[in-house]
Amino acid sequence: METVDFLPQFAHKPALAKPGFQARYCNVSYVLAGLALERTVGESYRSYVTREIFERAGMTEAGFFDRRDSVPRVAEGWDLVDGTWRSNIFSYPPIGSPDGGAHASAKDLLIFLDAVRNGQLLTPKLTEEFLTPQVARDEQVRFGFGLEFRRSTLYKEGSNAGVSALLTRYGNADVDAVVLSNAEGAAWPVMAELNRRFES
Repeated sequence: METVDFLPQFAHKPALAKPGFQARYCNVSYVLAGLALERTVGESYRSYVTREIFERAGMTEAGFFDRRDSVPRVAEGWDLVDGTWRSNIFSYPPIGSPDGGAHASAKDLLIFLDAVRNGQLLTPKLTEEFLTPQVARDEQVRFGFGLEFRRSTLYKEGSNAGVSALLTRYGNADVDAVVLSNAEGAAWPVMAELNRRFES
């Protein structure tokens, strides 16, 4: 499945609000950003991200792996549903797209965060903008360009069938943390404990 194949699922749906009036997380936004990237660079989202993000940052274990294949060091996703363990193999397209599905190790995610902070992936101006909150979600959380911010903490979290993940920078504690799980809700108790210990 290619990025353009997602368009029929949402292209004709009405907007929830006019631009600039709401801030809501939506996977469609990532699909549209991926389509814009493909049009601009003239190649697939996967190949561009592999070369310009994973390889440039030194993320040696990251990639867009086919869920139908057995790949060393890539965990399969499972969730307990009505007392039975269920694989996530049929919950997504087989290979990742702009709205999710890339695979990375905890080490790779820490390497990515360092690469962003050190200016390896973006210009100095874009690096500063990426690491700066842009709009308030509510009284405590602000959205950036993919990241979320709460007090001195910046983070990116995500979950879906058979996966939950969190990359966090606790600024006041000078601690970077990654939590990965191959179950949808398993990362959150660990995240809550990390927040209790390091967030201020």
